[in-house]
Amino acid sequence: MFVLLIILLAGCSRQKAYTTDLFDYFDTYSSLTVCAGSPEEAERYAGLTRALFEQYDALLDSFESHPGYVNLFDLNQAAGSGPVAVSRELYDFIAYGLDVYEITGHTVNIALGPVLQLWQQALNDEAHPLPDDEALRQAALHTDPGDVILNEKDCTVELRSADMALDAGALAKGYVAALVEEALRGAGCKSALLSAGGNILCIGNAPEGGDWRIGIRNPDYPDHSSTSIAQVLTVQDVSVVTSGDYERFFEKDGVRYHHLIDPETLYPGHLYRSVTIVCRDGAAADMLSTALFLMPRAEGEALASRYDAQVIYMEGGMS
Repeated sequence: MFVLLIILLAGCSRQKAYTTDLFDYFDTYSSLTVCAGSPEEAERYAGLTRALFEQYDALLDSFESHPGYVNLFDLNQAAGSGPVAVSRELYDFIAYGLDVYEITGHTVNIALGPVLQLWQQALNDEAHPLPDDEALRQAALHTDPGDVILNEKDCTVELRSADMALDAGALAKGYVAALVEEALRGAGCKSALLSAGGNILCIGNAPEGGDWRIGIRNPDYPDHSSTSIAQVLTVQDVSVVTSGDYERFFEKDGVRYHHLIDPETLYPGHLYRSVTIVCRDGAAADMLSTALFLMPRAEGEALASRYDAQVIYMEGGMS
């Protein structure tokens, strides 16, 4: 999920609004706006958020190692070599990812890394050839979450196959947003908006006491002009998360290929242009936005109803 939503903010009526930019986390620009009685209070909230972003950006990075952490990259490098001791935070995220696989009917799979790596090569370099069907099929042989072995007592994770690789992209930002919400509320924050790409977390009411106003991008005009807003939501105390085909993509021979890969076909999903989820649970909202983008509508709506989530579909599929 990337920058899919436009946020419309009002000013604080009694307290002042403070905005903190958060760069270089989760491969996207993020920002936190809080209402606080002093710069010191605002910085306390920003510090809590920044610390969680820094920690989980390092832990869930599958592309490179980070000093002081055993992260997904390290775990993937050790695939096929036996159990690896990890932090409780990483262990809990992987356990959550395995639960999500079952919850979504095997649609969201943190073990899809070998397939995603093939597509990432093409997404990062338009001159790179498309992954061929045989390469995708071979990669898919090493994506069974049943080969991720957890030992809660010893806090270890084992990837049985040397060709396995975990990828957190479908879940990371929503999972961390939920942790940020818990931390901010625990610190006394009453009004805040966290924007992390296409993940928006609203805490409390908008600064002047009413609803937050969140704009959903028109996939045909994914810029920052007035025509780019397809719909404006008025919400309180929810997360709003969008998955779409128009932020990370390339075109080849008139076909658009994007980053949301269907684990059944091993190709980008083509049912919708975007799916937006409005849900009280930020982690669930992120999970649902990816899952529903890849699911037939009736199946997706049934899953969303289990979380009392609102769903907004933008139809059309890939060009």
